[in-house]
Formats: sequence, C-alpha cells, structure tokens
Amino acid sequence: MDEALLAEALQTAERAQLIEEAPTENGRRFSFTHTLIPAAMLEGMPLARRKTIHARLAPVLEAASPDEYESLAHHYRAAGDPDKAIGYLLQAGERAHSLYACREAIEHYSQALALQQERDQHELAARTLLRLGLVYSADFQFDRAQQAYEQAFDLWEPIWGLQAPARVEEPAAELRFAVDEPASLDPGLAGDDVAAFLVGQLFEGLVELDEAGGIVPALAARWEVSPDGRRYTFILRKGRTWSNGRPLTAGDFEYAWKRNLSLGAKAPAALLLNNLENAGQVAAGEVEAAQLGVKAIDDHTLEVRLAAPAAYFPLVLAHSVTYPLPRWAVEGDRQPWTEVSNLVGNGPYRLERWAAGDRMILAWNPQYRGLVRGNVGRVEAPVLKGYASQLKAFEQGSLDGISLVMADPGTVGQIRASYRREFRLTPMLSTLYLAFRVDRPPFDDVQVRRAFVQAIDRKALLEQTGSAHYQPALGGFLPPGMPGHSPGIALGFDQDAAQRSLAQAGYERGVGFPAIELNYTGDPASNPMPAALQSMWNQALGVQVSARSLPWGEFMDRQDHDPAPITISGWSADYPDPDAMLRVLFHSREGLNPIRWSHAEFDGLTEQAARIADRKQRIELYQQADRILVTEEAVIMPLSYAQGRHLVKPYVELPRIPPSLLRLKNAVVRRGLSENPKAA
Repeated sequence: MDEALLAEALQTAERAQLIEEAPTENGRRFSFTHTLIPAAMLEGMPLARRKTIHARLAPVLEAASPDEYESLAHHYRAAGDPDKAIGYLLQAGERAHSLYACREAIEHYSQALALQQERDQHELAARTLLRLGLVYSADFQFDRAQQAYEQAFDLWEPIWGLQAPARVEEPAAELRFAVDEPASLDPGLAGDDVAAFLVGQLFEGLVELDEAGGIVPALAARWEVSPDGRRYTFILRKGRTWSNGRPLTAGDFEYAWKRNLSLGAKAPAALLLNNLENAGQVAAGEVEAAQLGVKAIDDHTLEVRLAAPAAYFPLVLAHSVTYPLPRWAVEGDRQPWTEVSNLVGNGPYRLERWAAGDRMILAWNPQYRGLVRGNVGRVEAPVLKGYASQLKAFEQGSLDGISLVMADPGTVGQIRASYRREFRLTPMLSTLYLAFRVDRPPFDDVQVRRAFVQAIDRKALLEQTGSAHYQPALGGFLPPGMPGHSPGIALGFDQDAAQRSLAQAGYERGVGFPAIELNYTGDPASNPMPAALQSMWNQALGVQVSARSLPWGEFMDRQDHDPAPITISGWSADYPDPDAMLRVLFHSREGLNPIRWSHAEFDGLTEQAARIADRKQRIELYQQADRILVTEEAVIMPLSYAQGRHLVKPYVELPRIPPSLLRLKNAVVRRGLSENPKAA
C-alpha cells in the first residue's frame, strides 16, 4: 500500500469540502471519498488506521454531499460512530420507503435495527421495527409485517407498560398558540387540517404518527394482521376511560366507524373508511351497518376486515375519522354534543372554553393515560381573524406561537422574511391548486380548461405574490416526496397555445365568454394571488374573472354543495400514499370530487392501484391517473407544492410533523431563553 498516495488522497478529500457541487456526467454529486480512496487501498490496513481514515472522510462527505445517506452510514459505522450511522440508515430507509423502493428500505432499516439492538436502544429499535412492519405491508409481505410488529410490541410494552399507569401528572407549562377556528370538533366531520388538528388534542385513536412518518401504538397495545392482509385484530390497552371517567371499549370504535360512514356527504373524511369490507354497500344503504367490516369481539378486542389488502391502511388509523366516539354523548339529550359543556373526549386535553371568534382554552384531561413527551398542560388559543393583531402580540411576548396552516402564500412569504428565526417548516405532502368545476359551462369544455391553465406562468405568479419560497408545481398533482410524483408533466405557460384553445372553444380573444367567479379563502388585503390570476387571464385571454373571498366555514360548505366555477384550493395527504390524493379527492364515486368530474379511466386506474401488490406497477398506475387529471383533461391546475408551517418562539419545541397531526402534548416550552421577536 502506498502511504504517500493515501495521505495525498486524504488531504485532497478534506480540501474538497471547500469546493461547491461538482457534477459528474450522470448529474450526481461528485463522491470525493469513493473516487479518491478506493476500497482496495484499505484492505489489509490495521483496524485502528481504517477507523481513523473513515473518521476523517465522513465529515468531508457530510459537508459536500449531506444526502448521501448510504455512504455516510457506511463511513460513520466504520469510524466507530454507530449513532451517526443509525441516523443516516434511518434517513436512507425513509427515503427508499417514500419512493416505494421497499427492498432497499428493508435493508436500511434492518441495518439500523441491528445497531440499535447491539446498543440496547430498545425504544428506538421498537420504532424501527414498526417502520419495517409498514414497509413489509407496502410490499404485501403481511407475514413478515406481523413478525416485525410482534418484535416491536415485545420491546415496546416493557418500556411503557401493558397496563395503564395509575396517573399521568399534569404537565406544568402553558402554551399560548393562536389557531384558526374549526368548523366542527366532531371527529367524524373533521375533513380539513384546522379541525383535524384541534380534534387531535381532544381525542386519541389506535395509533399515532411519529416524526419519521411511522406509527406507534396509542390506544392499541398491539395488533395482528392476517397473512392475506385483509384482517387486522387490535388489542386495546386496559384502564382507558373517557374524560368523564366512563370506560372506553372496543365498542366505541365500532360505533364510531359505522356512525361516521353513515353520515355520507356530511362526513367527507369517512371516505378513508371506504376500504372496509362492505363499506360501499353500507354507505349506499344496500346492506345493514352490521355488515361493515368492523366488530368489537369484546371490550378490548377490535376486528377490522378489509375489502382488499391496502398497504396504507395502518397509516389511516392516525386520522380522526377512526377515533372512538362515546355513543351515549353523541346521541344523548344534550346537543350539540360538541359544545363546551357537553363534549366528552379521550385525548390529553379537554375543552374548557370556546368563545366563538375569540379564543379556545384547552385544559389537561386528568383521565388521560397515554404517552406524553412534552410539558404543556394548558393551551391558551386565541382565534385567528387575520394575522396583524396576533403578530403584534407575538412581538410583545404575549403569544408563544401562531399556526400558519391557513395562511396564503403571500402572507407566509412576508412572515418568513420578517421572522426568520421563529419561522418553522414541517414535513407535509401538500399541493395548492386551481379547481375547475367541469359539470357545467364553460369549464365542461377541455379547451377552455387548457386555455386557462396555459395562460398562467406559475413561476412568475409565485414571484409576483411574494411566494417565491414555494416550489412551483410543474409536475403532477402528487407532490415531491410522494410515491408517484411526476416532475415536468404539467401543461406549461404558453400564451399562444392558450389563445388558440380558447378560440377553438368558440371564445376568440375572449369575446362572448360568460361572467365567472373565482372563490378563495383568507384576507383579500394580504392575499395577492387572486388579483395576479385575474390579471394573467385578462392579459392572455381577454376574459374577466371576478374574485370573492369566503370565510373558512362558508368556503368549505360551498366546496361540498355548490363549487364555484374556479376555486383556489389546497389538499394535504392524510397518509403518505398516492391514494390519499388521487382516489380520495377526485374519484367520481369514492372521492370528495369538488370538481364534479367523472372519468371512467381515472376511476379505474385509482381503484386498481389501491389493490395491486406489484409496487412498480402500482406507481405506474397512479402516474397515469395523475397525467389524465392535470395534463390530458386539465380539470385542475397545480400551482405550488407546500410544506407545513408555524411561527414559534425559540423557547418552544414542536414536533416536526404535518400540522393536522401535531399533538401539543409532545410540545416543550422552556421560557427564559432568548425571546427576541425578530431575527437579526
């Protein structure tokens, strides 16, 4: 071995971190370590020397190519730093899982698991095994999924205890966090991010979502999945009660699922239950609710039967539509049952006060026995009616945080620029889009839809509206990070093509085009996007479009019952699977279908994809459906891809999780740290 050559290679590699990205012919970043230090050079070298070399190389690669997770894991492991290796292996597994590269995900998670077990990291190993269970399910290896789940439960229960603790002491801190006002606190009606977030503080389901996008047990102590993936059996934790002390049983789940599905159009989130056995027939009134695939075997055993195996099903269980409900309250004499004095929940907080349009107060639920990782025992939640007054309170120190889940892109851009230190982004699979109502003129004509899409320059739109931090949606409706995302398939900006399409529809230069309305929600003064769209359509097509802002509740009601010709809307996936965005939203019978669209091929593709085992073919089917939606039929126009966002003081730690699934019981408030309201 040439030690001089090795020394030169090491020095070059360490200098390489000062060089910006150096692309190779295939477009990937230059791998300094692998190119400059061939593996053969290390063969026969003493272990201590090899560890030293890997320890020097790992930080170099980390600085130059921080997303080379597999290589970083290899070098840190060889350098004797297993914790760093575990972290990168888990990131590699998450990335592979998001791309439905199941075999690669299994390999990465298994390597991380082996290191965790060597180090007796039992809780982390349990979480990794639960992730492995999800990956095996995604690969339709349900027998292997069950093995992973069983190992996870065996590690999990000694830590947290199969029996409920005698009492969870009330956390000491108060969080002052401004929120949007929900349309409902009924878990069965929580069809939007605002309601889902608040319902999640008052109720709890079988599982919770963790920060890595996996699941952990909540009310379910453990579960079994049948070899064919069509039957799940959940064993509930004992000693769990409602906030008034009454026992919580498996029957409360059976009642909730049957009741929510029976609500029909009133409960759009009930679409997530469509894969239950006989769900379609029950919803249509063709068979009795007793035939639905959910049954309480006894007080602590819930059996769920699916019409077909679904890789995403365990993730659906984190959604509020699957939470239990107290029948004696929902159907009792004291109505509405969700009013402050009547509401009974099972989550970490209870509703102490709700002054409509003013504020909500969440107090600790002394009956709660779940897992708590934070220190927030009370939540003071002013209701957002615009951001100016709340931002002033935030600057003055009387607010710890502000939810930005409903903030328009322009407002988000302004806040992000002014509060760089306090602005927080969280993972979220979300697309902002234009929805055309296609069951009536003029948007029943595909040429009109194509004209309106091609008249919009997405990049310029985001720049003009102060939304340049958003990623323009130049691909399909499925956002980046979602399996099946198709970059570059969107109809591009082309004014000439737009004018030709409108002329072919009979409206040359906009002559004779009917008056139409664009609906959106939010403060018109802080949302420049409607005006920018109006201007682009007028300039390119010669058409006039009026714009109308609606309060959130009215906006949602209009979407459900009488959509406007054009709507600025947004959709966040309830679980990280294409099914959550394509079938659930746009299927003519099984979806919300706010565009009033019916397309047999699209419906068939999403139905087939939801039930197919071959992951490669499954993704191809979703990509075909996405192309029909945004390119061939142009029934919607993706505008931008977004992430979750909050504004929080430096002394507040919120889990990095989609806003609708954020649980404030896991937030940490450490007042006394720097509280400067604005970034330097």
